[in-house]
Amino acid sequence: MKKAISFLGKGQYKEVIYVWKDKQIKTYLFPEAVAEIFQPEEVIVLLTPSAKNYRPPKGEQCPECNQALPEPLEEETY
Repeated sequence: MKKAISFLGKGQYKEVIYVWKDKQIKTYLFPEAVAEIFQPEEVIVLLTPSAKNYRPPKGEQCPECNQALPEPLEEETY
């Protein structure tokens, strides 16, 4: 069984393109890229309580790119 382990913290995530050999994915979250590129049977994401409970205010803008931050997903989709 192929598993992936990743970490998430409370920070400003930027959309980037992750590339591995001939595969690529554009996303804000590294664990999402790992899941898409390597297709493990399970992805284990470790995070702190402050990261788990953080929700950006609606309409919050990224200070560097001046774009609206994505709406948070429901907890069960992480």
